Amino acid sequence: MKGWRPWLAATVITGTVACGMLAVGVAAAVNPNGVAPSDTPGVAMQVSQSPADAQTQLAQLQGLVQQYQAREAQYQAQLAQAQAAANGYEQVLLALQQSGVIRITADGQILIRGGGGG
Repeated sequence: MKGWRPWLAATVITGTVACGMLAVGVAAAVNPNGVAPSDTPGVAMQVSQSPADAQTQLAQLQGLVQQYQAREAQYQAQLAQAQAAANGYEQVLLALQQSGVIRITADGQILIRGGGGG
């Protein structure tokens, strides 16, 4: 049982990362505010010949603005979820560091301490 601590640390970290990735994926999949990807790169703009054409073009542009705002809100929600997951990972790393299982160097390397038990 000399090397059980590194295995435990690796298992905990891997499990935490996997759970976080699964949570973000499920949240993105079931998000009711999701916006379907658009195959068109943009709206072709033409010079309007009549006020009715201008109104139609304005309505199209307003619809695009609403789509982009909905996408931005979706991305903001995903970013918030990712930040929350990163905070959770940080807490796990801090707990492992404080318990002496790992050591984090100044350059960011994570060193797993060897098991010293009999």
